[in-house]
Formats: sequence, structure tokens, C-alpha cells
Amino acid sequence: MTIAAGFACDWGYVLCADRQMSHGTSGEIGSFASYEEKVFQTWDDDPNQAALCGAGNDGYLLHPFSEALFANLAKPQGETTQSIFESTLNAFAEKLNRPPDMQTLLADSTLGPGLLKSDGLIVSPARPIEILGIGETSLVRYLTDTLHSRTMDLHHGVAMAAFVVCAAKKYCPQYCGGQTDIVAISIWDGTSIRFDENQIQTLEDTFMKEGEKSLFHLLDVAAATLK
Repeated sequence: MTIAAGFACDWGYVLCADRQMSHGTSGEIGSFASYEEKVFQTWDDDPNQAALCGAGNDGYLLHPFSEALFANLAKPQGETTQSIFESTLNAFAEKLNRPPDMQTLLADSTLGPGLLKSDGLIVSPARPIEILGIGETSLVRYLTDTLHSRTMDLHHGVAMAAFVVCAAKKYCPQYCGGQTDIVAISIWDGTSIRFDENQIQTLEDTFMKEGEKSLFHLLDVAAATLK
């Protein structure tokens, strides 16, 4: 398992994921973890900037799948992003002789719709908040629904992405861990930004230091209503 997520923001999208790949059932003899990137983006000079993240048992396919998808997106020939996404998935399934066991999120800067989700071979428009893998829990959903706004800017979206992955790594270390990758896609100027490890570490340190203070303050406010 892993955590991967996408957030729609004002004038863009943010995709994120941890790097831990779990092999086998956690705690069982022979199970182990490896670390691989799960957020990919097009080349800087590509006129159609896009990014992909994902989760699932076929997570090792994310890199080759993203390369094939980005190559097809570069030559749309009148097709929509969704139709290109579907045809690329089907081509991968033919090579595997089965549907790929993975979920993915695709953020696209120019072709619409801008945020798409795949589950196996099914592609559909994504919700403003999409969380894949171990992070899809009622508590995480509460936090994201409380904090997320469709009008938040990309910087707030990046901070929220770091917060969600940081929490998953802290409370589900058997499934989530390693470096966090975050990419923002701007539909305002068609650019994509990958945030470096130091920037993300600073965000995670901030949440670790300030998160408890904020929650304790909330408890104080709530407790005061009982007095």
C-alpha cells in the first residue's frame, strides 16, 4: 500500500505521494519495503504539462505507464485527455494480459478535464480531493474536507499535500514512508513545479512542531464552551 493524493486548487492541481513500496503483508516473514518514485511529470519543454501519481500492487508500472501516457498526450490529434488515458491503459493491459492493479491520478494543464482518476481500466473525472491507497480513511477524509477549498492557491495545496502524506507516514509507517514527492500543475501559465526535498522537509517539520499546538488550542476552545 501507499498514499497518493490529488487536490484541485485555484488555477491548478497538486499531486503527491510517498515513496515506500510494500512487498508482502506487513509483519510477515519475507515482507519488505523498497522505495520508488510515484509522482511523475512531463519534460519542462513539453507544451502540454501533465503529472501522474498512483498506488496499487502494480505500482512498479507507474514509471513506464507515465512515459507512455505523456508521449501520447504530446500528440493528441483532436482526442481528449480522457480518451488518450483510456487507450494508453488498454494498451498496457494488452501487454500484461490483464487489467493493471493500480489506481492513478492525472493532472493536465491544457486538455480537459484537468484532473482524472483511473481504477484498473476505468477512467473518470476526479473529485476536487482524491486520495488513493492507505490514506483513504474517514479521518483523513474529515481533515481534507475541513481544510480543502477549491479556491485555495497552489501554495496552500502543496502545504496540504505535505500534511496528508506526513500524517500517513507517521501513523501508518508499515505502509507509508520514505521521501515525499509533490508536483503542482498550473493551468494559469501551463507550467509544472516539482518541490525539492528540503522544501518538503521544512513543511513536514512545521506540521510536526505546530500541529499539536493548534489541536490543543482547538481543545481549549471546545472545553471553554462547557464552563
